[in-house]
Amino acid sequence: MFKFNLKLSDILSSNLFFILILTITILLPIKNCFSSIYFEPFVGYALNGKADKKENSTNTTYKWKYSSPGYGARLGFTFNGPFASLEYTQMKYELKGEDPTVAGVTDESQKLDGSLYGLCSGYEFSMGFFFRSTFFYSELKKKDDQGPYSNGDTYQGMGGAVALGYRILSHLTLSAEYRKLVYKIIKLSGTRYNLDGGRELNMSEIFISIAVPFGGDNKK
Repeated sequence: MFKFNLKLSDILSSNLFFILILTITILLPIKNCFSSIYFEPFVGYALNGKADKKENSTNTTYKWKYSSPGYGARLGFTFNGPFASLEYTQMKYELKGEDPTVAGVTDESQKLDGSLYGLCSGYEFSMGFFFRSTFFYSELKKKDDQGPYSNGDTYQGMGGAVALGYRILSHLTLSAEYRKLVYKIIKLSGTRYNLDGGRELNMSEIFISIAVPFGGDNKK
């Protein structure tokens, strides 16, 4: 039986990873004389967050909703249009059960800290609009004993995101990003377990953020 393990080989086998690497590789030689480094801190808020998980393959699917603050930064290169970067995002999640009085303890509200490590590529048009795609490796650390698992236990997973945005000023951008993350590993007291049989944690959200880029083209 195939088991999902979040090792380097899993990340390298991701089609999305290779698409992003290929994009960056193609962009590097293009107009390299115009390339420049940029640093982009940002703050935002996740809206319309949805999460679901089965206790096992035959049980009811437990569901949660959430809206959560987040912050982070990107560091990368811009090429007078195309850009590529690394990203780190820190999220503060509070999942709220859709119907805890019916579903029971597993559907209770719970708090988790999310750490997302991203590889991004995209394109900014001359009028200020831009799009961005991101591949994420992510960890979620439990901060209470509510719901599945205990304080300190950690989910590990991967996913992706697509974003549309606009450069309002030379040092101010606004973007909306759709994220989809799947956590197929749970780490309990230092031991990793596969969440197979439909037991993975699925999360999706729309992350609205404001960024303050330094360096790069600063077109406005």
